[in-house]
Amino acid sequence: METTELFGRYHRRIRQLASHRADRSVLRAEIAEVMERLNEECRRLSPASSRRLRDELASQLEEEALHCTDASMKAVLVIAVKHLEAEP
Repeated sequence: METTELFGRYHRRIRQLASHRADRSVLRAEIAEVMERLNEECRRLSPASSRRLRDELASQLEEEALHCTDASMKAVLVIAVKHLEAEP
């Protein structure tokens, strides 16, 4: 699977989670689940492609978080960025 497809899929999924109005602990668990699936998909990529995908997704979500006015949505985006920036 191309990294462009993975970027789109995980970007959409994280944005969907960010728009939910669930308890923050529930959202953290859901984000962790999504990140684990992303990690599994990244293992199928070359190390360089995996790192680039994670970096680009983190940069995009960070930019969105900077411009976000909804505190709950911003928190979810920041949590996702932290997961992406951590080594899998």
